[in-house]
Amino acid sequence: MKGTTYETVSNGFDYIRNSVDEEQKLERINSDVIQKWSQSVLFVRNQAELLISHLKTAETMFVGRCIVFMTLFLFTMFNIPVKSSSIFFFQIAWGCYATFQLVRLYLKTSQAERITSAEYNLCNQLASIDPTALAPECELKV
Repeated sequence: MKGTTYETVSNGFDYIRNSVDEEQKLERINSDVIQKWSQSVLFVRNQAELLISHLKTAETMFVGRCIVFMTLFLFTMFNIPVKSSSIFFFQIAWGCYATFQLVRLYLKTSQAERITSAEYNLCNQLASIDPTALAPECELKV
């Protein structure tokens, strides 16, 4: 099953967090492992930046379109009297379409929030590593 681009980035942070969990359980944290985590975090952050730069115009236009659709729906609902069934069905159809756009906006926003949540969880996981358990040459930066 193919996921959305937002899911791909948040899954990247989740995979790194799972790797941290596994290495902590096995007590195999050394400078090589920390270097791999650092490179992986930078890679996923770069992917998130690329995603943002690629989608920001389209997503901004989508938010504007949602505002326009909902405004037009509310305008037609409150200002155009229902004198015939065709106007009534038009208002119902427009309302359903505007509501569908708002649901899409909510789903996209919740997917984007998962990226922030996944990165936050990863940072907490890295911060919870006991520095006294690391080898003296290891340096862990969050």
